[in-house]
Amino acid sequence: MRRPRLLRHLGVRLLLVALAAGCAAGCAAGCEDGRSPAPVDAGPIDAAAPDAGHSYDAGLVVDAAPLVDAGDGCLETPVDVLYVVDTSADMARARGSLLDRLPRTLTTLRVGWGKHTLHVGVISGDLGTGDAAGCGSGGDGAAMHAEPVPDAVGCDAAYPTFLADPVDAQDLACIGALEAGGCGAQRFVESALRALRESAGGFLQPGSVLVLVLVAASEDCSTDDETVLAGAVDPMRCYERAADLVSPGALADRLAAIRRPSALFVAALAGVPVDLGGCDPEDLGCIAELGALVPTEVDGVASPICDASSALARPAPRLVAFLRGLEVLAPSHVGLASICDEDWTAPVERVGAELGKRLCFGD
Repeated sequence: MRRPRLLRHLGVRLLLVALAAGCAAGCAAGCEDGRSPAPVDAGPIDAAAPDAGHSYDAGLVVDAAPLVDAGDGCLETPVDVLYVVDTSADMARARGSLLDRLPRTLTTLRVGWGKHTLHVGVISGDLGTGDAAGCGSGGDGAAMHAEPVPDAVGCDAAYPTFLADPVDAQDLACIGALEAGGCGAQRFVESALRALRESAGGFLQPGSVLVLVLVAASEDCSTDDETVLAGAVDPMRCYERAADLVSPGALADRLAAIRRPSALFVAALAGVPVDLGGCDPEDLGCIAELGALVPTEVDGVASPICDASSALARPAPRLVAFLRGLEVLAPSHVGLASICDEDWTAPVERVGAELGKRLCFGD
């Protein structure tokens, strides 16, 4: 067995070091390929005007519908909740938790009552890479999952493209507890963007508030070109080719172009330490600087950042940077916790509380 070694690939250094101290500090010890890393792209949205709603990608359709004020600063608007579930082999241990925990996350959000028309959809992060076993071209294609999973109980024989009012939280387990064994290079954010662009069956309601819930035991490999990931060893390809992927800041930009930041909420259960390294759960800057987020490689595999009876996860520096990019645009609209945590409700509880303030439900 080889001794663990710290990955020095430019992409990983770029994400962690630039966030912590900027380019100069990032290459104080020398970059492996001689280039200086650039700061993580925070995107062209002006943080002082988070509702600008500009489009930065010709392929995106900006939500132009006005936010309807129901009085007292609250919104009378539909709510769309999109779950993106990891189907990589890393998710195998956590997969059993999905049946029980997914419904609780939806209940915690406290949406779907009264005037807030609710849509709930589920997709996987598997868009393929076109080269390796389990990573064929296109993957699941960001298609909404509507077939009940084999081991869920009390499910209907079939479901529509997405769940709509009245929504039974238990139905989310039926369609959302996706089986592990998909591509090891999951593209969670890009899969979400594709699903939202296509809005199958009218999932994305005009003028809706969007809630994105990421359930990920592996790192995000979002890229516009799947061939970038071809030929790499499956468990390491995201880290080894991070510099060739879409930057986390650009991904945050693209999502904010679909839904204005004030109407966008994101909760993530991802590869971070259960104790968050002592950081406050709301301090993403502190979390991003954790040394544990720098992956170490043993025999071609990134060592787990957390390893519990209910889950195992790899470090997710790109996902943390993506959340930080969103937080700049919409403070308090982002929640993060470890997928190895026994309680998955913390990040959605934070997001749900902010959502409640905007939509006038809750105390």
